[in-house]
Amino acid sequence: MIISGSLLVSFVKLIDCVPLPPEPAKRKRGRQPTYTDCLMLKALVVMIIRRLYTAWSLLAFLQQPRSGRRSVARVVG
Repeated sequence: MIISGSLLVSFVKLIDCVPLPPEPAKRKRGRQPTYTDCLMLKALVVMIIRRLYTAWSLLAFLQQPRSGRRSVARVVG
């Protein structure tokens, strides 16, 4: 596999290859989840690699105008 871009972007793209359990056929009671497990896993990887400790710092990181951070934002969301 040829890595194009940063290592962080490559890690986030690899999460799409991780097999996740299928959604249950029967609807559960209560509030439905808002975000997918894959999106939460991508956010967690970015937070661990960049050493971001809060959700606010993750949002600030993803909104920075540098091209590297924008490419991570495009891959995550």
